[in-house]
Amino acid sequence: MKMRLLGAAAFAALMLAGGAQAKGPDAARVCGGSGCTTVRGPSAVAELLDWMSAAFAVGDTPRTAPYYRFTLRDRGHMFMTLIWVPSRHSMRVLQPAMYPFAPGSQHPYWRAVSRRGAAVLGRAVEGLKPFSAPRAWR
Repeated sequence: MKMRLLGAAAFAALMLAGGAQAKGPDAARVCGGSGCTTVRGPSAVAELLDWMSAAFAVGDTPRTAPYYRFTLRDRGHMFMTLIWVPSRHSMRVLQPAMYPFAPGSQHPYWRAVSRRGAAVLGRAVEGLKPFSAPRAWR
């Protein structure tokens, strides 16, 4: 009897937890030279951030090349901007500063994009043409 009651309580807790609001960005504006599209919903946007689980290393700034821009928002507030350069297997990440940087400052950095990450980002830009290569990265 006690086990059934515990099982029922555990099941109820799982059902209630499933309804809890997800944390993290809930919208992404994906843009290229031919236009933009929007990815909505925490689960869909979280997939765009799958590359964050890969080993982290700051990379060198690549030579300029065609690129796409991803602007991620969390309940209307800027969360992160990504510049993805598929031909260079890199992205620039710009996010609001975290410790030890001053609040409100932003510190962009470049990092490599894995094959798996590139596949996810590639699906998000499907049908869009990239922006032309800039003269320099700003």
